[in-house]
Amino acid sequence: MKEAEAARDRRISLRAQKKAFVEAYIEKFGNVCYICGEPPNGKTLRLDHDHACASCGDEHAYGGTAGGCISCFRGLLCNHCNLGLGLFRDDPQLLMTAAAYLQMQPMATV
Repeated sequence: MKEAEAARDRRISLRAQKKAFVEAYIEKFGNVCYICGEPPNGKTLRLDHDHACASCGDEHAYGGTAGGCISCFRGLLCNHCNLGLGLFRDDPQLLMTAAAYLQMQPMATV
């Protein structure tokens, strides 16, 4: 029973830390997506984090603290940008290749 209470208290503490961190982030950068600069338009911005963060441990598994630890926080993203990064597997090289592809001239013939 005490282990369950300790885990609950830890999750509550992490939520409070994240809330304070996000509020400070919004104060500094504004309540807009870090990538596209758009406001959330009635939706909540997503807490983006490094999925490979070793210090997160089991935090990613907790429903109430999903979003990683504060040390791997990268920014707040709108749903479109957050999903886009995920679809590109958070791989910078893959994103750069996709950006170069978008800048190519259309192929008139093959």
